[in-house]
Amino acid sequence: MRPCPHPPTLSPQFYDASDTYENVLKMFNNVFTSLFSLECLLKIMAFGVLNYFRDAWNIFDFVTVLGSITDILVTEFGVGGRCCPLTHPLAPFSGSPFPLLTPFFPYPPPQNNFINLSFLRLFRAARLIKLLRQGYTIRILLWTFVQSFKVHPKIPPTHPGTPPRALPYVCLLIAMLFFIYAIIGMQVFGNIGIEEEDDESAITQHNNFRTFFQALMLLFR
Repeated sequence: MRPCPHPPTLSPQFYDASDTYENVLKMFNNVFTSLFSLECLLKIMAFGVLNYFRDAWNIFDFVTVLGSITDILVTEFGVGGRCCPLTHPLAPFSGSPFPLLTPFFPYPPPQNNFINLSFLRLFRAARLIKLLRQGYTIRILLWTFVQSFKVHPKIPPTHPGTPPRALPYVCLLIAMLFFIYAIIGMQVFGNIGIEEEDDESAITQHNNFRTFFQALMLLFR
């Protein structure tokens, strides 16, 4: 099962989307999670448990599926966020003696938790890494990227037969440009007053050239 149809369901997310739009994306996420879960189950049945977990890619797929299922449970059951009372597992038993299940499925669900479980959505994007195993061209690009950082232990960098390693120099050039423009921004815009967050101004507490670090962060963003 190739994960190629899944990236379009990750990229179109945006701020203040409608409920219908969010429900459609959630439905697609549930469908793809079910397909990946079925893939893991069929592989375990075909190869066996021991042979399945001998492959590092299979372990990665299994962990990704577990994280995706946990993400769906958190989203649907409202652990750490909003929850629909009709879909909550303890909704029919509200007020009844089920104290052992309350830590796992609190009802009514808490609005604020100490641990933010939104990081579980990263498991959705982790499925894209499966493309590295199935795409030959992507593996070549990744191998070229890794080889560009390596230095042959027996060949000096100035030797004519040394392969070109332009990527570190490109990164160094970008860092120099960031340094130069950060200094220029501090000299030109460093004395502009910082407005309040509610004001319609681009110069705020988080977007300014007051310090070198703030200037670098602003240029990076």
